[in-house]
Amino acid sequence: MFNFSYNFNWKNSRAHLLLLSKFMYPREPRYYYDQENWARVLNEPAQKSIKRFINENMLVNADLEYRVSYKYKVHELKELLKQRGLSISGIKKELVSRIVLADRDGTSKLVADVEHLLCTQSGREIAQKYIREETDKRSKVEQQVMILLQKKMFEGAIVEVSKYEAEQVFPRGIGIDWKRYDTKREIEIMNLIFNSKPEIMSKLEDVNLEPLQIGAAMMEIWGESTATKWLPINFNTGLSLDNDTSARMFLFNAINITNLKQYRESGVVNYVEVLVTANSCDSCKKSQGKRYKINEAPILPNPNCTNELGCRCMYLACIE
Repeated sequence: MFNFSYNFNWKNSRAHLLLLSKFMYPREPRYYYDQENWARVLNEPAQKSIKRFINENMLVNADLEYRVSYKYKVHELKELLKQRGLSISGIKKELVSRIVLADRDGTSKLVADVEHLLCTQSGREIAQKYIREETDKRSKVEQQVMILLQKKMFEGAIVEVSKYEAEQVFPRGIGIDWKRYDTKREIEIMNLIFNSKPEIMSKLEDVNLEPLQIGAAMMEIWGESTATKWLPINFNTGLSLDNDTSARMFLFNAINITNLKQYRESGVVNYVEVLVTANSCDSCKKSQGKRYKINEAPILPNPNCTNELGCRCMYLACIE
């Protein structure tokens, strides 16, 4: 299964650098030991990689006070302090410091079973460099994608994201082949985002239209739930809905139209229901439990929705 050569340099492996970066803060290494996905991308058991990090002084066990705080609750610490004739007053941090100061050797034995690894200074520097480089790479791709969206070059934008995801240690999504990604549905959604204004956003001024369209498109092709970081600084729609919700209405509108079209074209879906959320507004809940002919389905997002999070209703196919 594993085929590293003897002169393998883990510092050139993005998977190993990603694993090291997981220990920027104390973490239990055993969490990674039996995960096949980590063994696959590392090309060796994660336990072996972590042991190498320790041997090369990239990782060390977290300090004693941290391990004591992790293992014991406040009432347990107070009991340990009582046994040693020490004061039990103060917050947890003070209790931990007191027992460690009074009985360091004994306390060390109590937490000998606790292993929480943390980057050393050398390990931290390498991990931080990796994180900076990955952040910069992502930022550059995002900027390129936004430029392509502004030019309405939807396929090019989607392809750029696909290429980025295909290069990741753990690509986004389950079972998605980013190297052979089918862009057809995404292009259809992009066209609808930029060419179909949701009725719920009818009062939106045209000057604010494109930023929200780009934000919605970025949410869709990057698989994220917010658009704020892609909107202009101090952007304000002037509407009661916040920026993320407004962008989401463009995305939901496009997805619902696309889904309804696919239902029609399937030849097996003649009716749909409207799936509402637990806290949908009264207007949206009026559609709950009703069955509609596919050509008579109500408009979604619901133009009369009053929820501050906007209409999150979706069509649900009714299969006879």
